[in-house]
Amino acid sequence: MRSYLYPAFTLEPEDFEKVLPAAVKFSQTYEVPCRFLKEGDLYLLSFEDKAVSRGIVYGHQHEKELESKFQKYTICDVFYLSKKEFEKGKGLSLNESGK
Repeated sequence: MRSYLYPAFTLEPEDFEKVLPAAVKFSQTYEVPCRFLKEGDLYLLSFEDKAVSRGIVYGHQHEKELESKFQKYTICDVFYLSKKEFEKGKGLSLNESGK
């Protein structure tokens, strides 16, 4: 079984700025590492969430909470990064704005 999944959300720059405080708060509240990557004009916001077995598929521990907070700002459905891709991202802190 996998230990972690890395759900990612694709955001326009203005939406990334809107959700940044919520992402930092979510990361701190649930103790879930959060990173972002800039791909062209878009941002990828990703979390390292504990994998949960759901029969023959995997889910992740905070799946519903993440989707309810961030899905409305994304330009596509949630997708998953590899651990290597996740680690390429920059960590979030209260003082970072992604610029």
